Amino acid sequence: MPTSRIQFTSRPSSESFGLFAVIESKRVVLPLKGVECDFSVVSGIAEVSMTQVFRQDNDKPLDCAYLFPLPADGAVAGYEFRIGERRVIGQVDRSEAARARYEKALVEGFGGRPHWGQTNFLTGSHAMLETLYGKQNVSDWLDVFQTFNPGGEFYSRFTDRVGFSSHVRAAGAAV
Repeated sequence: MPTSRIQFTSRPSSESFGLFAVIESKRVVLPLKGVECDFSVVSGIAEVSMTQVFRQDNDKPLDCAYLFPLPADGAVAGYEFRIGERRVIGQVDRSEAARARYEKALVEGFGGRPHWGQTNFLTGSHAMLETLYGKQNVSDWLDVFQTFNPGGEFYSRFTDRVGFSSHVRAAGAAV
């Protein structure tokens, strides 16, 4: 039975995988304090349980991303992590659904706002946009959008999805 191996084109470094955060506009790798692995192989399928301990010395909570390379035929069946005594059990999902769930948690749990120009879960409700970004900010953006888009050249699935295209069209802009 063929085996999978993670192929590195160069020697892996601490920048290749691990726990990352952005602190003061700089991407940093949180230091790894220890690793423990348990695994079993049955009928050519490996099941691996890995515990990694990272150190976080920042006084404030960090928005982190965890990167771990897998072979092309590898899969993640589940994960959990602990922060102090708090245990969080993750849900494995397709990337689009996972991103939407993450952004919703940021908004509802922490009052965060996804960047309006990035891929996100925004629905097109002007009320929602005004709640997240402020009525004046949305109005200002629409004025700029209308000024620089009189012929509709900059319409996109994103501007349609968040309601900017229809708002500008309703205001009398040519399509």
